[in-house]
Amino acid sequence: MFKTIDIWDSLWFTGSAIYEIDVLGPINHCRELGYKDEFINVDAIVSGNPKLTSVFANMYNAFAIIERTTEVMDYYEMIFGVVKA
Repeated sequence: MFKTIDIWDSLWFTGSAIYEIDVLGPINHCRELGYKDEFINVDAIVSGNPKLTSVFANMYNAFAIIERTTEVMDYYEMIFGVVKA
């Protein structure tokens, strides 16, 4: 809808990053400034559904397994930067 903006080594559009956001960069910067870890807070807003529900997949057919695999892949792609940190 709006023009993309290239900032902080990420490409942003309508308020969201389409590439991985560097979560460790701000943490390392705060450490370099002398802040202790217990005083560093990172607030990350994850778009989409940030919760992955538990399921019993023992009765899934092939199509349900494909659908669930896609859900899991989408979930981890969405929170990859946070998980990595």
